[in-house]
Amino acid sequence: MLRTQMHYHKHWLIAGTTWIYLQILTLAMLAPLKPFAQFEWLDIVGEGAAAAVILFWSVLVLASRPKGRVTNLLVAGLLAVFSAMLQDFLDEIFNMHAMPFWQSLIESACLPLGMTLLTVGIFYWRQEQIVVNQQLRKREKLFRHHQWVDAITSLASITYLKEYLHNALQHTHQRNVPVTLLLLDLNEFNQVNKRYGNSEGDRALYAVSELLMLNLRDDDLICRYAGDRFAILLANTREHEAEIIAIELVNAILHFAHRTKGGERVYLNATAGIAYARDTNLEKLIDRAKHALRIAKDANATTYVAL
Repeated sequence: MLRTQMHYHKHWLIAGTTWIYLQILTLAMLAPLKPFAQFEWLDIVGEGAAAAVILFWSVLVLASRPKGRVTNLLVAGLLAVFSAMLQDFLDEIFNMHAMPFWQSLIESACLPLGMTLLTVGIFYWRQEQIVVNQQLRKREKLFRHHQWVDAITSLASITYLKEYLHNALQHTHQRNVPVTLLLLDLNEFNQVNKRYGNSEGDRALYAVSELLMLNLRDDDLICRYAGDRFAILLANTREHEAEIIAIELVNAILHFAHRTKGGERVYLNATAGIAYARDTNLEKLIDRAKHALRIAKDANATTYVAL
């Protein structure tokens, strides 16, 4: 993924490398080196390390972001700051008194220019992030941790669910807000993997996760529990309403046809189990939801049981 993003920023890589090369080459040609005895090693190490960190930040931005205005502003700002820091570092090695006056402008002009570009970039990044947060609303709530994101479905993992549930149960205990946990299991999904392969099974799981999100409310949270099972935390939902949502989700999957890469239709069905929070015990709530799901699967593959 990082290599793919860097591929789209060749113009920045070429421009940045060229500018750094010219900046160093100009000093090497026009300014004499200071005597070794005049080197201030603490300043050299500190200013050199600061410049290296700024350059590393620039590479990280290029490696992790697509092309666009925000990326351009952030990278331009970081490179301008780096240029000022590099000039400061080179000042410790070369004798700048013999240099034209415009060389001193690099350090004094690039730093405020870079900070200005970074500020504008961060402003637009904030606007971009508001939109992204809205898109992720059903995938995450209070926390963001990349290690808690499932690689196949891009949903939050069970670790995230437990962390969020813990806070939700404390909240419901204090304010008497209902907490409902719904577990939804795809029936005989292993047959999809056997017939079409694990890669196609992963595509089907992702498609189902998108389908479920479309059928949930903005304040609900969906996570991948394990394998072909999803966990859904229904926000401020009473028992009757939760049962209706469970039926709607099961029916949505029942009427959904996943298209394989070969163009075949794959039909799925699911079972749902519901548990309502009675106290602040997280494990008991999850166990009741799992028990409800087992009862539902034993009874009928498309029914749900609420406990």
